[in-house]
Amino acid sequence: MYSMTGFGSSKIATSELEGKIEIKTLNHKYLDIQMKGPRELFSLEEKIRHEISKKIKRGRVEIRFNIKFSDQNYVDATLNTALVKSYIEGLQKIQKMIGESEQPLLPLVSKLPDVFLLEQPDVDEFKLWEKVQEGVTAALDELIEMKCREGGRLKQDIFEQRNKLEELVEKISELKDRVTRKIYTRLKKRMEEFLNEQDIEENRIVQEAAIYSDKANIDEELVRMRSHINQIDGFLDENGPVGRKLDFVVQEMNREINTIASKANDEEISQLVIEAKSTVEKIREQVQNIE
Repeated sequence: MYSMTGFGSSKIATSELEGKIEIKTLNHKYLDIQMKGPRELFSLEEKIRHEISKKIKRGRVEIRFNIKFSDQNYVDATLNTALVKSYIEGLQKIQKMIGESEQPLLPLVSKLPDVFLLEQPDVDEFKLWEKVQEGVTAALDELIEMKCREGGRLKQDIFEQRNKLEELVEKISELKDRVTRKIYTRLKKRMEEFLNEQDIEENRIVQEAAIYSDKANIDEELVRMRSHINQIDGFLDENGPVGRKLDFVVQEMNREINTIASKANDEEISQLVIEAKSTVEKIREQVQNIE
């Protein structure tokens, strides 16, 4: 089990480049990869994304390349001859217009934009990818190690809350038969008092009371709650991403707890239901952090 939050970094140092790669992950419903780095890496973006998606399935991933290319200092400056000629012709016309033909043009021309074209050597993409892939892999390994440690803590906390929830469900189960009998007896008595002067058979009264008390029965909800708790056990033992599966189970447990709350007209059960809802909410909060 992995947490969705973590951090990893690595360093790259070769004759062509040096710097640091940093990867940070945050909670997100889907996989969202954001990259920041020099333009020389733009051509490698798809490869980098693929490398990340092989190891991370869910969450926001922010990867930053703080890299400097040593070859950037070795550029060729080429005179832009056509543009310089155009500049000179234009400046000479201005000189004639203002009567300052003796003014030297070199200081003026040299300050104009694009007089020289700066050419940067081509980057060997294959060699660049080898080094970048090595750095990305190292940063990912460190990140995943952290995600795994945090995932272990989340797993332990969810397991503790799961045990508490199971205890609450069993306590509710112990009280349910008493509640059903109490509802049946109370309803039967009220119907008898209300209809004692009417010509209605006692069997009909008993039947109606049984139907009503059956509607208040929470056996099915408790069975489903136990099933969901067992599902949590199974997901906690899985190695891959389980956050979405656990999130779905938590939603289903919330639904069952709310149904029990609406059916069980009993003070003790109501108190247990409140505790159960609180426990499910704690599980939900932790599940939001799981990949």
